Amino acid sequence: MTVHEFIKENWINTVNYAYGRENHPLKDLDRKFTVPCIDTLFIDFFYWDTYFTNIGLIIDGLEDQAQQNLDVMKYLCDKYGYIPNADHILTRSQPPFFTRAIYDYYIATNDKELLKKYLPSAITELKFWDKHRKTSIGLNAYGNCETKEGIDWYYKEFDHRLQYSQTEKELDKTKFCCDLLAIAESGWDFNLRFLTDKNRFATYSFAHLDLNCILYDAEVKLSSMLKTIGENEQSDEFAKKAKQRKDLINKYLFDKEKGIYLDYNFVDNSFSRVVSAASFYPYAFGISDDAEGAKKVFEKLNLKFGISAGEYLGDQIKYFQWDYPNMWPTNVYVAYNAMKNVRLYENAEIIKNEYISTVDNVFNKTGKLWEKYNAATGDVSITEEYETPPMMGWTAGVYNYLINE
Repeated sequence: MTVHEFIKENWINTVNYAYGRENHPLKDLDRKFTVPCIDTLFIDFFYWDTYFTNIGLIIDGLEDQAQQNLDVMKYLCDKYGYIPNADHILTRSQPPFFTRAIYDYYIATNDKELLKKYLPSAITELKFWDKHRKTSIGLNAYGNCETKEGIDWYYKEFDHRLQYSQTEKELDKTKFCCDLLAIAESGWDFNLRFLTDKNRFATYSFAHLDLNCILYDAEVKLSSMLKTIGENEQSDEFAKKAKQRKDLINKYLFDKEKGIYLDYNFVDNSFSRVVSAASFYPYAFGISDDAEGAKKVFEKLNLKFGISAGEYLGDQIKYFQWDYPNMWPTNVYVAYNAMKNVRLYENAEIIKNEYISTVDNVFNKTGKLWEKYNAATGDVSITEEYETPPMMGWTAGVYNYLINE
């Protein structure tokens, strides 16, 4: 059996249904939704996982299931004012790919009526990020909506996963835990992108590169789709927002000395100390067409078996699962499109072939797809935070995308 045959056979095994289930946030919605795993660990609705899943579903002709996933996103957005991290994690969101998911579905179906159905909810989501996740420099950052009780619980829970340093234990518990919750909202839980002298996870001190590129992409696509259905005034409004955001990204998030984009610490006016796969986002999402800068990121992060989430910082460093040397399908998708967009086609082919080959080889050994892979060894990634689960979800979605490229 090939990997693609396995994927096509197992999409049906990743469908869940919460209609009528007592106390479930989706109990009133008569829709099926796709979950990341077949039967282990992640068997609930997860927001940004579903974006990459939908890519694979549409390629395999399962537009109906992809639309049901969009309906779940819309329902949750209308209910809470944002799309929660998961159907059981309601006090934070995840990278806001809803507008891009609508756009992908529209391109696949050319159904303008569906734009009228979904775009008001997409606007609601962008208003949430604009109102509740804005920094002092006008750019956005991940955050959280957790209660005091929730913060107290997560502070203890995260300590088990991260093993706080003595310096971190001396920080204000609430502020430090909010930093960790913001990383959880980014989907990259956990990583060293926001490393400072006193805090390895100083998330609230930064404007976040990936988030602002996702929001820029959403504003551009929303403007385009609104124009398609004759909402010209709103279309112009989001086009203006996109231009303003692009200007701010280039002002604050581009490190002229290194020639690449990085997360920006607006508290001490510095850039992230760590080059991560977030630095691919400006090239993938239309902020920049600078091939030289994109190539620098590629050369920093491309390992023997794929794209690492973060750069190598030395053997003495304690890495986390969204750091070196782990290859995540989401980062592969963005890195591949970054290389294509700046016309570094040979680099794009390398990224594509490394991912497909690694997934194929591990599948031949284990009979499964996995959440993440080790880009240095070509094996399943092993991390301390939790045991890497077998996964369909974004692993399958990105695989489908790349074999069809």
